[in-house]
Amino acid sequence: MGEPFGPHSARRLVENELIMESLNRRLEERVEEVRAEDDEDLEAPIAFFCECSDLGCRERLSMRPDRYDAIHREADLFIVLPGHEVAAVETTVETHPDYAVVSKNAIP
Repeated sequence: MGEPFGPHSARRLVENELIMESLNRRLEERVEEVRAEDDEDLEAPIAFFCECSDLGCRERLSMRPDRYDAIHREADLFIVLPGHEVAAVETTVETHPDYAVVSKNAIP
């Protein structure tokens, strides 16, 4: 039987999620800068990138910045689209119609 993660290690899958979270943080900062300059609603939803472990995923989910920040107060929590959860490296802690919140399992 092949590796449960295909050609990628569990560590690489988690690293991808960290990269996507970092990208989302920069996206959020830039959107907030533009909205502040234009006197727009700072709490309007943002189209964040899915933070799943799929190396090729660039799908997006819409979420208010305050909700995104609340989820990421916990360092091991990530937002993913429904169906993008990978039980081998994470546990689903919340399920919503448009997104799920997952917690990373310890990776040796």
